[in-house]
Amino acid sequence: MRVLLSEVAPRPRLDLRAIRRIARRAALEHGLRRGALNVVLTGDEDLRRLNRTHRGIDAPTDVLSFDLREGAFSEGDGVLGEVYISLPYARRRAAQRRRSLQSEVLHLTVHGVLHIAGYDHETDGAWRDMERETRRYTRETHSA
Repeated sequence: MRVLLSEVAPRPRLDLRAIRRIARRAALEHGLRRGALNVVLTGDEDLRRLNRTHRGIDAPTDVLSFDLREGAFSEGDGVLGEVYISLPYARRRAAQRRRSLQSEVLHLTVHGVLHIAGYDHETDGAWRDMERETRRYTRETHSA
């Protein structure tokens, strides 16, 4: 499993290795073993465009994920999925939550990977499960 990190927007100082590491770990532990995962750090306008195109919502958002596998059980070595994170949105959310931008980006990275692995938050129970799993990774990262 390879994690490719792209920076479209100018970024503040972030630990890119930690972002790659948490994405890879979450992917591997949720069955995404072969191929690559792209994590794209970008801005509000890109997320707004993607949100409008793919979800019909004309507003920026914090994170969007795209599962690019051909089938649910694809064993190819290509790109499995992409996670797009808006750094300005993440910065605002981090300030609201009183945590660092790094912590917020790690949280959003795991959240995006979990979507590619099949998690959703269409119900309250599914939301709680996804948040619990996301926090497990970020908590372990901060205690390591």
